[in-house]
Amino acid sequence: MPRIIYLLERGLRKEVKALLSKMSPSEIVHILRRVGPERKAKVFQLLDSKSRADVLLLLTDEERRELLLTLSDRDIADIVRHLASDDACRILRSLKSERRMDAVLSYLPERKKRQIVKQLRYSKEVAGGIMQKEMVVASPAESVQNVLDRIKKASPATYTKEAFVVDESGRLLGRAELEKLITAKPSAMIGDVMTHAKPVVSVTTDREEVANLFRKHRCMSIPVVENNRLTGVVTIDEALKIMEEEHAEDLFKMFSLEKEERVFDPIVKAIRNRTHWLIINLFTAFLAASVVNLFENVLKTFVLLAVFMPIVAGEGGNATTQTMAIVVRSLALGEITPSDFFRVIKKEVVVAAINGLVVGIIAAVFAVLWKGSMVIAIALVLAMFINMMVAAFAGATIPLLLKKMGSDPASSSTVILTTFTDVFGFLSFLGIGAILLKLLGAV
Repeated sequence: MPRIIYLLERGLRKEVKALLSKMSPSEIVHILRRVGPERKAKVFQLLDSKSRADVLLLLTDEERRELLLTLSDRDIADIVRHLASDDACRILRSLKSERRMDAVLSYLPERKKRQIVKQLRYSKEVAGGIMQKEMVVASPAESVQNVLDRIKKASPATYTKEAFVVDESGRLLGRAELEKLITAKPSAMIGDVMTHAKPVVSVTTDREEVANLFRKHRCMSIPVVENNRLTGVVTIDEALKIMEEEHAEDLFKMFSLEKEERVFDPIVKAIRNRTHWLIINLFTAFLAASVVNLFENVLKTFVLLAVFMPIVAGEGGNATTQTMAIVVRSLALGEITPSDFFRVIKKEVVVAAINGLVVGIIAAVFAVLWKGSMVIAIALVLAMFINMMVAAFAGATIPLLLKKMGSDPASSSTVILTTFTDVFGFLSFLGIGAILLKLLGAV
């Protein structure tokens, strides 16, 4: 990268272009993410149409949009022209402007334009919006040799790992994998070598469900139908992108971050993305502080309670994060159905209760050895037991309820859940401590 910056500063564009031509798309992306906006545009302008397309498809929507703004409508059309429909739609959607989309489409061949316009009607959240239209379609009476010849002549954007077999009305009958076509007799009929096409999805099938089908069936592609007629195919590379995006989105939501944020983003952007959550956290922290304030007199009488408060709250926060991570992952993979909800909650609460006792007893022993206080020891055991059960209940219940209501389970932010366990942790520990002290006549 220092070499490229050095060459750019001296206006040696040909040398930069020669250097970039020897790099892979991922290496170029690595450079783009580490240079300023002005240099980023200069580097990108030196790439040919194919390299630009490969690089754009590796970037996030926001990064892609920034670079597309530096190109003319004709330049974008040159990039889109040779792409498969799913990748073409991905790039066009990043424009975030119907006017620019129309302008870019006006430079495309009519057939390609109609194909993309039809696919853009579907949201990128469903199979119709992420499918690839370019594929090899055959009739059952067609010879293997004829289909192989068409595969050889197909454009680079065409999915050629298999041929999809349809009847005269376009209804999907099966699929013929390339491996079988190569090993079959050239004169054999496609109908004799094809296999079942399952799994099959509709154009309106949610993309997460599509990704789960790839996991479940270990397949390389899934055909997409509309009104029982074959209309496209979702490929494994698209499914992998979905899985990666969903995983990153869930992870960022759990920690109250914007999914588009990257480590080398400008400082102003990073501040804008994070500050509002920190402000929310500030108000929730005051809520926890108000609970502590309720026990001001108890703390004045027995200051030692304040030393151990963070332990109970911290363990509760860890317990709820563990539970939430397990539940959100299981929901994302389709391992949990609504009928499993009470079973999951029961299991997580039991696990937390046992862990609460174990950790509480260890903390109590430490409290006695360190401070010699049985009051603190008893309060720690009971508070840890109660708080960890409550934490697990909240960590399991909130994502499950969100899923049942049709919301994203990962949006149960750790900021909210951790505050919940802090509040209940302080309440249980100080409350039990106050009761014990009162019984002993200390308050």
